[in-house]
Amino acid sequence: MNSLNLIGRVAHDVEVKYVGEKEMPVVNNSIAVTDKGNREKVNFIPFTILGKGAENLKKVAEKGDMIALENAELKVENYTNKNDEKRTRTYALAFFFSLVKKKSKGKEEQKESNEKFESPLDFEDDDMPF
Repeated sequence: MNSLNLIGRVAHDVEVKYVGEKEMPVVNNSIAVTDKGNREKVNFIPFTILGKGAENLKKVAEKGDMIALENAELKVENYTNKNDEKRTRTYALAFFFSLVKKKSKGKEEQKESNEKFESPLDFEDDDMPF
């Protein structure tokens, strides 16, 4: 079973791109996750959210906000780049996310949320942008 759950902070500004003939919304970003064995170390794990989930992430989260990626799949893609070099891309394909906590802005109190957002798979395999 390929199931991955991550809690961390959004590493970059959230940008939605619309790809393919059907203009599917896609967010590619990274989540900053503290290493379990060494609290001083942070791992930046790339993730992708598709469809409505991508648009929802843009609406509710920004760089620095804490989110939970739930029921994600770990994906590994092998490809050859334009320089004919073999490359590998490893990332989490997230199907659900929750906004855990907004980042602190000055002396403002941090806002917590339990709202869960779904990225329903309302598309065919041919619609996948990769």
